[in-house]
Amino acid sequence: MYLERLLEKKVLDALRRNGAVLIEVAKAVGKTMLEQKMASSFIQIDISEDDIQNFKLNPKKVLEGEKPRCIDEWQIIPQLWNLVRKEIDETQKNNLFILTGSSSPLLENKNIHSGAFRISRLTLSTLTSTEKGFSEKKIDFKDLFEKKNSMNILKTIMKI
Repeated sequence: MYLERLLEKKVLDALRRNGAVLIEVAKAVGKTMLEQKMASSFIQIDISEDDIQNFKLNPKKVLEGEKPRCIDEWQIIPQLWNLVRKEIDETQKNNLFILTGSSSPLLENKNIHSGAFRISRLTLSTLTSTEKGFSEKKIDFKDLFEKKNSMNILKTIMKI
């Protein structure tokens, strides 16, 4: 059973503004279910060693598919990062790719472009109590700093 994630709205917002979004995530927190729900097409890089070798020989093949295309465990073939960035630059389109993986080699590799202004970065954590249905999301911490919402927050706090 899929539980709606709070991160979904952030992913959609990021894809509206950028060509891709990188979802950095630990193992076993619901990454695959989230990406399959949000992407129009999906490819998993770590299926088999033969597939990995074929993708390494022709990494552009990984980018083919309906957009937004999710590329799961992209970091196994790090040159995919630059190929994604290049496609974003060439097409000048948003909503192209969702990159996910349980590790990220970006900080270690000086030959990989940062992806600035092309690829947003988000972090998926374990299910929150709100996502599990244990509590209601009444106050968004972001709203605490936006003047337009301050009166509504005060009203909500006073009712608590």
